[in-house]
Amino acid sequence: MLGVLPKYKQYLLVIKQMKLIGYWITSLRDQVYYPPQEFVLNSPPEWQALVANYLDNGEVFEVYRGSPWCRFSCGYSNSNMGYRDLSDGYFVWPDNLSHYVRDHNVQLPQDFIQHVQSGTPPIPKESWALDRDVTYWQDWCRTHVSDNFRNRLQAALNEANIRAKSIIDKVVLEMETVTGLADSCCIWKGCSNRALDGAVLCARCVIKGNEDHYVWEVYHPAPVLMMPLVRVG
Repeated sequence: MLGVLPKYKQYLLVIKQMKLIGYWITSLRDQVYYPPQEFVLNSPPEWQALVANYLDNGEVFEVYRGSPWCRFSCGYSNSNMGYRDLSDGYFVWPDNLSHYVRDHNVQLPQDFIQHVQSGTPPIPKESWALDRDVTYWQDWCRTHVSDNFRNRLQAALNEANIRAKSIIDKVVLEMETVTGLADSCCIWKGCSNRALDGAVLCARCVIKGNEDHYVWEVYHPAPVLMMPLVRVG
């Protein structure tokens, strides 16, 4: 019977996926995640400490190469931002999430807060579900983000697209100038540009699929995230 099982074992009967939380925007083209600036609230210090300490005490779920950066550009060392996902068997979060809660007062979903406050013991690691529910976090963020910030990000994306096009145009022109153009057309389906001299593709088709190598920096969200947000209403 459920009543005689340890609490975490009762949850095992219904938990098929662990809920992912605490992932933030990575690029102006990111249509999945949002800026943490959208979720800053004046929470009581005791709440911040309780939640941040809980996050710090998660067990390692997954390890990554490299390190992230603070979306507030607060000067916190990238090397301290972590490179792992942690979990308690119910939720999964990046190990830098405590930094956002403790130092930037970022709010998290209410049912996670209630979970922390409930004192429910973690599920033993050997019993964790391997699947993650990413839609939980995406849906929560989507319902809490403001139109003000959406509009700012869209404006920044539009400007970045213009800058990116200009950069690619310059790269193509330089390739054509240095290499020269053939008399024949590019063989890429649907392309009518002249091929590069001694090649079968035009400059644009040569770099097709690798444009990010030239323009990734213009889509970095840090500048727009650092601008003060003026809320209305």
